[in-house]
Amino acid sequence: MSHGRRGRGAYALAAAVVFVTCPAPAIDSPEVLPSPTPPSGASGIDRASAPAYWAQGTPGPFAAGTLELGWAYARPRIAFGFGRPYYRHLSIEGQPLISPNGAGAYFGVKGAVPWLEMRLGTRYFAPFQRSLITAKTTHNRLSIEEKDGPTASHSVLEAEMAGAVPVPGGGPFWVLSAYHIPGLQEGYHLYEESLKMVIEPPWVWRARVGYAVHFGKDDAISVGLAQEVIVNPGRREHVLRGGVIANVLISDTVDVQATFLPVISSPDSIGLAGADFGHLGIRWRFATEPSKRRRRPTR
Repeated sequence: MSHGRRGRGAYALAAAVVFVTCPAPAIDSPEVLPSPTPPSGASGIDRASAPAYWAQGTPGPFAAGTLELGWAYARPRIAFGFGRPYYRHLSIEGQPLISPNGAGAYFGVKGAVPWLEMRLGTRYFAPFQRSLITAKTTHNRLSIEEKDGPTASHSVLEAEMAGAVPVPGGGPFWVLSAYHIPGLQEGYHLYEESLKMVIEPPWVWRARVGYAVHFGKDDAISVGLAQEVIVNPGRREHVLRGGVIANVLISDTVDVQATFLPVISSPDSIGLAGADFGHLGIRWRFATEPSKRRRRPTR
């Protein structure tokens, strides 16, 4: 990659800091205000292109991190492992979760090879205001703002596998996820901030499939169409979403991500709080010993 692209990445990262620290415009109606907490786990489009920069170097112990800044959220992550970070590795990782709606943390293990990654971990989240919701057949936007019920603080056990099939110019990608949320009081439902869905614990399943195309210099731009279904056996219901996922590589270590998956079908009417609309941000990835991954000019 060129030095020019790395320079543009530094400017973009500075612009993102200004963007996320500026106050968001006021929106009076709660019916049109989406939850800004980004979804947990992989978008899927990351696996659709080979990260050539991170494929370089000699495998070994490493410390790595990711800082993602977006609309009304910050998502730092730190990992320790062995291999080539973000390419072929086995690692443990931790991540604080911070948003205007609540706070928590994630801890887990991850393994990755080209075109495939798997992770297993536990996540804790404590909403600042929302409580558990009285169980009923359908919910609206006002019901998920309920504050008088039992605490909605919860732990989630997560397992996920994300992969892609490389073909010239792009390729299909997929994400399969399973969630187990134990210990919540019976007779209540939970609006799960990360899944953007009202659920009855303990089990939730998610499947996302899509197809991405790459274009631009060095295939730096990836745009994909995706559809996902989230199944909640407790409510005997599912949510179907579909839309667009995009990723723009600004430099070897900086990219911009955007996701817009509105609801196609759902038992509830919770507006944009039920859509995967909160993922809009810039991501910086770093790791120890980066010089081992830079191509050196030949003499």
